[in-house]
Amino acid sequence: MAMRHISKTLKINKQLVKLNLRRITTKAQRLICIIEALKTNKRLKDLDLFSNDMDNVCAKVISEMLVVNNTLIMLNLKQKQIKSEGANFIFEALKVSRTLAKLNLSDNRIKFQRAQLS
Repeated sequence: MAMRHISKTLKINKQLVKLNLRRITTKAQRLICIIEALKTNKRLKDLDLFSNDMDNVCAKVISEMLVVNNTLIMLNLKQKQIKSEGANFIFEALKVSRTLAKLNLSDNRIKFQRAQLS
């Protein structure tokens, strides 16, 4: 319920610039609702999703958000279940994203020799 309220708020937010959702114990699908809301958010600059239950499916949704969101500057995805495939989704989105300046993907399951920008 709380995640649904957060995602609704993010769609109309005019004030919030930083959102810290570190170590939130919730299902990945609920986090996806928040990420989806960032497709239309025009204010949030810093999103911290450190140590949440996110995987390649979430990484794909994040990549789609990064393509259309032009305000997010910092994204922390440390300690997830993201593998090389999910990282590649994000890397492809970074080719289009012009605002993201800091991305933390440490402590995931990424093999960087396979997950590279082309």
